[in-house]
Amino acid sequence: DPEVQVAIRLLMEIFPAAFLSGSGNLFPYLVLKSVNLSLCHGNSPESAFAYAAYGMLLCGALNDPALGFEYGKLAVAMNEKFDDIALKSRIIYLYTMFIHHWNRGWASMTPWFLKGIEAGYQSGDLLYLAYSAQDCIIWDPTLDLETASEEQRKYLAIVRDCDYQDSLDSGTLFLQMQLNFQGLTDGLYSLNDGDFDEARCVEGMRRRRFMTGIANYHIYKAEIHFFYGDYAGALEHIQAQDALIESSMSLPQLVRFYIVAFLTRAALYPESSAAEHEAVFDGLQAYLRQMAMWADNCPENFDHLRLVMEAEMARLADRMTEALGLYERAIAAAKDSGFRRDEALANELAARYLSSAGLSKAAEGYLSAAHYLYYRWGARRKVEQLEEQYSHMLHPAVARGGSSASRMPATTTRSLDSASLDMSSVVKASQTMSGEIDVGQLLKTTIQIVLENAGGQKGYFVVREGEELVIRALGEGGRDGSARAARIPVQVPGEGPALPVTLVNSVLRTGAPLVLHDAAVSSRFATDPYIIEHQPKSVICIPIRRHGNFRAAIYMENNLTTGAFTEERVEIVNLLSAQASISMENARLFEDQLRLTEAQQRFVPSQFLESLGHHDIAQVGLGEHVAREMTVMFADLRGFTSLAERLGPRAVIGLLNRYFSRLSKPVTEAGGFIDSYNGDEIMALFGLSADLAVEAGVRMWRALEEFNRESVAGGGLTLTMGVGVNTGPLVLGTVGAQDRLQCGVVGDSVNVASRIEQLTKLYNARFLIGEGTYKRLATPGKFSLRMVDRVAVKGKEQGIRLYEVLDAETSERRAAKEATRDLLTRAMERYFARDFAAAHGIFTEILALDPEDAVLSIFAERSKRYSEYAPPPDWQGFEALKHK
Repeated sequence: DPEVQVAIRLLMEIFPAAFLSGSGNLFPYLVLKSVNLSLCHGNSPESAFAYAAYGMLLCGALNDPALGFEYGKLAVAMNEKFDDIALKSRIIYLYTMFIHHWNRGWASMTPWFLKGIEAGYQSGDLLYLAYSAQDCIIWDPTLDLETASEEQRKYLAIVRDCDYQDSLDSGTLFLQMQLNFQGLTDGLYSLNDGDFDEARCVEGMRRRRFMTGIANYHIYKAEIHFFYGDYAGALEHIQAQDALIESSMSLPQLVRFYIVAFLTRAALYPESSAAEHEAVFDGLQAYLRQMAMWADNCPENFDHLRLVMEAEMARLADRMTEALGLYERAIAAAKDSGFRRDEALANELAARYLSSAGLSKAAEGYLSAAHYLYYRWGARRKVEQLEEQYSHMLHPAVARGGSSASRMPATTTRSLDSASLDMSSVVKASQTMSGEIDVGQLLKTTIQIVLENAGGQKGYFVVREGEELVIRALGEGGRDGSARAARIPVQVPGEGPALPVTLVNSVLRTGAPLVLHDAAVSSRFATDPYIIEHQPKSVICIPIRRHGNFRAAIYMENNLTTGAFTEERVEIVNLLSAQASISMENARLFEDQLRLTEAQQRFVPSQFLESLGHHDIAQVGLGEHVAREMTVMFADLRGFTSLAERLGPRAVIGLLNRYFSRLSKPVTEAGGFIDSYNGDEIMALFGLSADLAVEAGVRMWRALEEFNRESVAGGGLTLTMGVGVNTGPLVLGTVGAQDRLQCGVVGDSVNVASRIEQLTKLYNARFLIGEGTYKRLATPGKFSLRMVDRVAVKGKEQGIRLYEVLDAETSERRAAKEATRDLLTRAMERYFARDFAAAHGIFTEILALDPEDAVLSIFAERSKRYSEYAPPPDWQGFEALKHK
């Protein structure tokens, strides 16, 4: 249709102006209109652009980046299939700038932009060529600022050649922010330099109604003010951007806005009034929920930001141990994903928190790491600010790693001797230690790193446990050095001590480091048995300081020379021991958190929390809920009430626990989770395919059969059960009151599943599934199924089909039911066609073949009754059951 072709081309040309002008509903209308034209009239080359724009809408306003990614890939593939070079640049740009970065690592954006630039040159599409050039390099988090700004200047030259002022302004604003971080603009919060006037740039964008550019300006300015600790200044730009949020839809800038807005409002939270606290806190929770959703879809890009937010929420709640654990996880996640700037930020936030709590010694390790990472990133202005603010905390050796070493006072600029490592190696070693969360591995890593950096021949990590000194890790230095975790008493009866006990006890008692340049001739510890026997030369012992009763020290020797542990090396060991102290605390916190999480999961399934967008039960609030389509399973023991009356309470509990332990395994192995144990009933949920739930039900019966064999062999009881499964929409959420919450699952699908399980008694069936589950089976042929009835369970007016899963039956009963399945189907066809006399004849015939089949008995009785007394005219073929 030529008119439709013209229409979709015109819509495509309006897209950029509709988006960049922030025209509200017009942009999504144009997108949906274009997609609908393609759905109604077929695909043209322009349809690929429409699908890319729809993917952009899904990643933004519709908040479904995973589905948006599918449409983005479809658009790229469709463009390649049409081999349409004219649209290639714009489709690639839309995909990369608005879709790709929500689903794949940001460092992978640049190759796509380069493809867009190449396609723009080939097709002459200068607009999208300019767009690709303006953003080509700026989102790669692995680049340092100097490299990134040099490359950005090159790509902005391409933008100038294309003569698109909006694109040039947008790319230049980002460049000026990079120059500000490097200290190359006119002031702390300024974007101005000799070549750029931010006021003139903003005025021009307002005059042209380039609202996306205005939005970017406010985001970048908010970042700058926050970066240097001016939270009030940042908030002004955040509030301005709040009104322009639609102009940033799906852009990477939106991510930076969310993290800066969150951190700014978190920083200002203590200064807000009590009346404002609830609204601010709700806003922080909303930011966190959005970041968590993004992180679930693409952890590589967003998980470290989610963890930073969660750490800040714990900080505001004064949960120090939880906050520090989350900061550590954020640091590790940012490092793994290559976001050096955010790794520095997480370290800085942790340091500021510890410092504000009066734990300046503990803060030093984080602050040193932040200082070094900002330096490596190239943020010279930030480095100088930290050195000025924390001159009392930043160790001289750390400050020498920064750009301002020449400005340090002469008394603090001692040089390390040639045997010492440079500061970058020390910081790297410190970061390696901070990344360890297993206590045993941490101890081993610590002793190995300290030996390498301090020049020790052998070393021990010693811990006081009660009245006893215990070696928890030991190692040897040198080229072939090694370390291992252990648990060895320092003093073994009948043997000499492994190290000078009096020296270590002195360090633990005083809390002060101790260095002996020649221990063999030192009068202070001359009577120590170890020193008498081994005559060590250079000795150093550094305490590990931690809160509580934990007392530990690192002991090292170098017997090649006296005076091996110079003042500079002592400084290095002090730095590393401070990091070891923090890492020990974090490892302990992590272990505690794991124990709490494991304990939590025994009461509230992790899958339930994840469905609500949480990983920690402490974050769950009253009334949180999510609607899902899931498969619900109920499994209930038959006749257990009378059985329990014959057994004592202890025997009943023991029997149930053995039963539950055996039957929960098939559920978890099939990808489901147990929602609750209620008396003798199991309720389980499956979020994946219905096939897995059916497989789990069959395997539960096999597990019960094995359970019964073992029970009978031991003189115990035989148990039997019914399993019912249904699939459909439900709601997972929290109910109760503020002081007592309960996680629950509600919905018609849940009630129907419970009724289906109860119907296993009526039909003498082991396993029944509802029509909803049957229709959602991906491979129904893999199961042996037969329809057993059409019923409206109690409380329902609409009838559903019920199916029996014969795979759960004994081999004998399965064979009997499969042998009559075709006849049963034929009889039911006659029954539902109201030919009750014929149906009764067939049911009676089949019943003679299998008198144990309750389904045949039920239908024989019904068909006989209806052949004598016809049902009403509005009879729809199903029975309305009056019982559960």
